[in-house]
Amino acid sequence: MFLDLNAAALRAQGLDLAYPSRDGAAGGKLKLFLPAPTHTQEAVEWRAGKASYNLSRHVTDPARRLVLSEENLLGGLDPLTNGRFYPFCAMRARFLARVLKGRPVGRVLLVVRPYDRMFVSAFCKLSEGKVMPDFNEKREDMAAFEGDGWPEVALTLIRELAPRKLVILPYQRPRREVDLARALVPGLQTEGLQEPAHPVNASLPDAALIELQKRYAAGETPQRALVEQLRTDYADAAPPHPYAAFTPEQKVALRARYKADLETLRLLMGVQVLDPEEASG
Repeated sequence: MFLDLNAAALRAQGLDLAYPSRDGAAGGKLKLFLPAPTHTQEAVEWRAGKASYNLSRHVTDPARRLVLSEENLLGGLDPLTNGRFYPFCAMRARFLARVLKGRPVGRVLLVVRPYDRMFVSAFCKLSEGKVMPDFNEKREDMAAFEGDGWPEVALTLIRELAPRKLVILPYQRPRREVDLARALVPGLQTEGLQEPAHPVNASLPDAALIELQKRYAAGETPQRALVEQLRTDYADAAPPHPYAAFTPEQKVALRARYKADLETLRLLMGVQVLDPEEASG
């Protein structure tokens, strides 16, 4: 949304922009056709051609810097609920590198979240679109998730995209998108750039999720209009119980793991971990 809101001003500073039409970004036209593990090699070849053509339409001059935004590069959320931490990240990053056709990559942004909050957030977001099992049936797998977490993702992005710098931002709200843009685009003049009026992609309140799952279980068809209606209707409603929550012991263990992994990230070559103040004014 930040790029769409400030597209004219950013392009006037010599930047090309490529971003999708997600979250109300009306000017977004980027389609990267990122592959899934179920795609055949023939399908991947087709998608690479489509993505390369689409991206080329966003480049006015190869000498201009390109700001590319695609928050789904790491992969979908479903594997997280089974304790698999972005298992398709390498495949998708390798695909993007191919689509870029050797174009040098300057800075790559990776937003990291504490594991306990991230798994809950992913489960809640998936719950907006389909019937989900009880969180308690899944939380043991999530609490003991496979792999090395954020450090493994960071090393994968470095290996596949070879950026000059990987910028890591610990998730925080509120944050100033203008300050984040300044950290990502050296020399950017931020005077006059606008902040989005409100955060996008916010999760539903617990009470709304509980009601939504009841309706889905009863056979109601998932629709965006229903999700937004319940967001309004249950904005201030107190839930009878948390919709998704780890045990206190699981939460402590996941937070300790995140803290240790954040320190590991700070030690990696070519990585800059932003302090929250650098993106919050």
